[in-house]
Amino acid sequence: MCRAYDPTVSDQCREDDAEYVRDKATANFCDWFVPSAGVFDAAGKQAADAASAQLDALFGGPAVTDSSSDDALSDAEALFKS
Repeated sequence: MCRAYDPTVSDQCREDDAEYVRDKATANFCDWFVPSAGVFDAAGKQAADAASAQLDALFGGPAVTDSSSDDALSDAEALFKS
């Protein structure tokens, strides 16, 4: 989400003095962070969601619903009651 982010350069940042962020899943701080406008593309997300739904329908992907979790819970309770 930063303007300086570039996966094709060393350390994935165009700023020479920026420190490399090893763990991108946790919070980090960068003095050179400048938010990039337009990073989130709602139309692209809708297209990706639609493609994912089509793949799930085609290959029988994991459709998690409340009723299936209730069925699994009742099956587990029935198993351990006997």
